[in-house]
Amino acid sequence: MATAHNFQLGILPERKINWRTLVSSYGLLVLFVLVIINVGLIWPEHLQLKQNFHITELIPLPATDLPRPLAVKTPKVVA
Repeated sequence: MATAHNFQLGILPERKINWRTLVSSYGLLVLFVLVIINVGLIWPEHLQLKQNFHITELIPLPATDLPRPLAVKTPKVVA
C-alpha cells in the first residue's frame, strides 16, 4: 500500500453549525416532549365523567362546634 510523502496528522477543521438546522431539530424535540407529556390528555385510559366525593368528619371542626350557653334551672319555690 502506497502512502503520500507529506502525510501529516493534524487537527481537522471545525465544522460550522447551521443555526437553522439546530433550531429546527431542538424545536422538533421540544414538540415531541410536549406530545409525550400530554398523551394522557389525547388518549385517556379511562373517562372521568362524574366524581362523587363523600366526606365524613371524624373530628368536628372548631368553627362549627361552638359552645352553647347552659340553661339555668331555677328551683321551684313552694309557698
